[in-house]
Amino acid sequence: LLVALYLTELTVESPFGRVLRAIRNDERVVNSLGKDPFMYKIQSMAIGSALAGLAGAMAAIHFQVLVFTMFVPRVTFIALLMMFLGGVGNNRAMIVGAFLFWAFQTATTQMAGFVAAGLRENIQAFRFVVMGVLFLLLLYYRPEGLLGKRAATGGGGE
Repeated sequence: LLVALYLTELTVESPFGRVLRAIRNDERVVNSLGKDPFMYKIQSMAIGSALAGLAGAMAAIHFQVLVFTMFVPRVTFIALLMMFLGGVGNNRAMIVGAFLFWAFQTATTQMAGFVAAGLRENIQAFRFVVMGVLFLLLLYYRPEGLLGKRAATGGGGE
């Protein structure tokens, strides 16, 4: 995780990362400056796919098996929740979002242990309702995430 974070931070601070930020802000401006936004998008997708492949390999090592039923739409929802919880456009914030989600999951699992066995499944299901409501509130009131975007560092002065 630390190596991937370090490499992505290097990429973000490189000229490649600055072009990607510019494409995210206004693609037409980048195109007018002679850069091909489509090629940069393809390259960024390749980098993201490589990181996803690495994450999949790590998951396969951890679980000792991978079957298609492990990746239900709920997994996509949880990944999006972690991303938006910390903040889009900030790699460190995404790690914080994943940690906060893990803490919520662990806390609610521990609390379910104090409830009668018949109600335990209802508590686990209610947890997803709470996550969905919190996700909607987060998107409505704080769409940039809890930590938001990191301030862009520039080399130029006034």
